[in-house]
Amino acid sequence: MPLRTGATLTFVGFQTEVSETQPVLGVRLHFVCGDPGPEQPSDYYIILTAAEIAAASNQTQLRTLVQGKLNDQIRFAAYTAKLTPFIGQSLVV
Repeated sequence: MPLRTGATLTFVGFQTEVSETQPVLGVRLHFVCGDPGPEQPSDYYIILTAAEIAAASNQTQLRTLVQGKLNDQIRFAAYTAKLTPFIGQSLVV
């Protein structure tokens, strides 16, 4: 089941992603949807790499990048909802 049509995602914060071998890998952005629809998550996270942020030369390009990644995340959430009924089940092979 997809995210409710017309749902609004609100940007609520970010966290820098770092590793021991590289100073900054990117930024994790956190979005919340107040009314995502039945059986849909309300929290969505995307990661923008340092290279992606650097390549966006203006606000419009950055917004387009974020929107595209959110669209991918929302599509993926719909796929994972199909797997939820299998949690805890055993398979015999």
